[in-house]
Amino acid sequence: MLMNTLKFVPGRTFVAGDGNWLVDTDGGKALDFYCDTGTASMGYHPEAMQEVLKRILKERLPVHSPLVFRHTERDRAAQRIVQATGMDRVFFCNSGAEAVEASIKCARKTQYDRGQGHRVNVYGWRNAFHGRTFGALALGDGPTYHHTGFGPMPSGFKRFHVIEDIRPDAAAVCLAPVFGNYDLIVYDTGWLRDIRAYCDEHGILLIFDEVQSGSGRTGGITYGQKVGVHPDILALAKGVAMGASCGACLARGDAAEAFTPGSHFSTFGGQPLSAAFVNGMLDYLLAPGTIPDIEAKGEYMRQLFKERLPWAKNVRGAGLMNGFDIDVEKMEFANECLKRDLLVGLFRPGPGPVKITPPLTVTRDEIKWGVSVLAAAYKAL
Repeated sequence: MLMNTLKFVPGRTFVAGDGNWLVDTDGGKALDFYCDTGTASMGYHPEAMQEVLKRILKERLPVHSPLVFRHTERDRAAQRIVQATGMDRVFFCNSGAEAVEASIKCARKTQYDRGQGHRVNVYGWRNAFHGRTFGALALGDGPTYHHTGFGPMPSGFKRFHVIEDIRPDAAAVCLAPVFGNYDLIVYDTGWLRDIRAYCDEHGILLIFDEVQSGSGRTGGITYGQKVGVHPDILALAKGVAMGASCGACLARGDAAEAFTPGSHFSTFGGQPLSAAFVNGMLDYLLAPGTIPDIEAKGEYMRQLFKERLPWAKNVRGAGLMNGFDIDVEKMEFANECLKRDLLVGLFRPGPGPVKITPPLTVTRDEIKWGVSVLAAAYKAL
């Protein structure tokens, strides 16, 4: 048995995937409106992923090669991802938490290199979640069960509720420009610009955690790029490699010079296998029409929520990261959806926010069908 499991419909175990659907042990299929918070960003065994797998075999790409030496697949992925995001350099790792850890280290090292080594405090937004390593936990502000029993958290992390909470001698400010911790908040662009201006005024580094909102999810390569607010350091993961294990810490300006050989490293980060899937994902995202199509499908989904789910309150979202609020037990709602072959990721009890993150390849017909299931599940409750 796994150490950490959640109980849903008894006997519903998945064994395969087919497009945007998961296939269970009985051959039944379920449309995925969750895909692990956008991690399976291209769905399951799509043509784009098949092409990557074919190329891995044809070109004999190794699963791993010594990372102290260059490799063409990793070099190509690095060059393309920095160009796509408008950053200068990238450090590849394995997960979002690792990307955030690298971002914290990068920010503190940049301040040290500036002769400002006393500036170590990193400010995180209230209720935010940035991962479960010690640094990411200390930066985040999640529920008590994330940290109860694990001893003291590292020092040097503060919370802010308003910009004025951030001291001018901070090392960095970190936030997800689209909040996605068991809720969904699309922050006002003007507020994000104000934070950017405050950081510029005081020499504070701005970190965007776009592990959820990046990689095309919110209708841009990143959400910050979409709205014209550019961080100094950027964390990506989840969908960046179609669901293959990969994270990325990107930086620009002097922050891109902070890591020198040996100052930070990841044994598996940027191995040729994961780099191939990063390149495959970029092939998809950078193709003409892909980003506008994601934006249009997201707008279509939100419109259907408003038209066909009168009980869905406060419909909001960006691209294919959407949500609404319900007045019934969320986990029971998720179970009713799964009984009707729709997978929705809801893991906290009580009424409240429902977040919908289907594969970016979801079709309009699938969106329409999925919304009809949401309606039937709510009616059953």
